[in-house]
Amino acid sequence: MNVRKNPLEWTVFAAALAIVAGCVAMLVSMMLRTGDAPPELVVTVGRAERVSSGYRVPVQVRNDGDETAEQVRVDVTLESAGEEQERAELTLAFIPRRSQRHGFVVFGRDPQCCEITARAVGFETP
Repeated sequence: MNVRKNPLEWTVFAAALAIVAGCVAMLVSMMLRTGDAPPELVVTVGRAERVSSGYRVPVQVRNDGDETAEQVRVDVTLESAGEEQERAELTLAFIPRRSQRHGFVVFGRDPQCCEITARAVGFETP
């Protein structure tokens, strides 16, 4: 029995083939363009929000490098007149290359009184 495909079936087949070929081409392109730069971590903090346990501050850590960073430790401090008033620490399990992760730290004192500084203090590479 010889069954012929109708034009709709050929159209769907061609569209699916184009999508799969495009995905494969994109993955190969990304693989070839990937460098070997170590993790480059950029930390930014957001606006503090009052919660029942204190003041919650959002923290974003972006990895601009070509390698994944694991067990990323971030120190966030409140400083006033050059003196540390309070410190919090955040640990993120991993941050893949060219991506970002978000987390929160909680302070007991209102961060409006001070300058918030944040920096990545350590990480591991796989």
